[in-house]
Order: sequence, then C-alpha cells, then structure tokens
Amino acid sequence: MIVAYVIALAAAAFFYGTLYSRGWRDYYLCRWQR
Repeated sequence: MIVAYVIALAAAAFFYGTLYSRGWRDYYLCRWQR
C-alpha cells in the first residue's frame, strides 16, 4: 500500500517537474526571441 503511494507520488512529482521546467524553458525562449 505505502509502496504504491510512494511510486504514485514520485511519478506525480516527476510529471509536474517536467511541465514546470518546460514552461520556464518556453518562457525564456520566447523572451530571448523578442
């Protein structure tokens, strides 16, 4: 039970971390293009 919870938490953290990094990267790319 707890192992599944930890795995789900790690997957969610990795997913949101990737989205967050991609958002910042796109933001800076758009900022540098102008």
